[in-house]
Amino acid sequence: MPSERFYHQAVVYQHPLAFLLGLEGIALMRAFNGDYDEEFTRARIAEIRALLDSAGQFGEGVETPPVTTAEGYAAWSGAYDGQIGRAHV
Repeated sequence: MPSERFYHQAVVYQHPLAFLLGLEGIALMRAFNGDYDEEFTRARIAEIRALLDSAGQFGEGVETPPVTTAEGYAAWSGAYDGQIGRAHV
């Protein structure tokens, strides 16, 4: 089945512009639900236009192996957890 390739990929393609557009999309969905007004919605649409107009500044995306939440935390926590108790400036 062709749609299975979306669920069992050996790599994940991540592009910074796609991430930013997705965040804008979430904001627009909340506005569509009534959480925000027309001004907010128009500003998000303008931001999307600006992002698309400057798409080249984000570079190319990358392919990376999928990582579970537990795997990601295990890889990251040593650096973060080691900071607990230290003064942060």
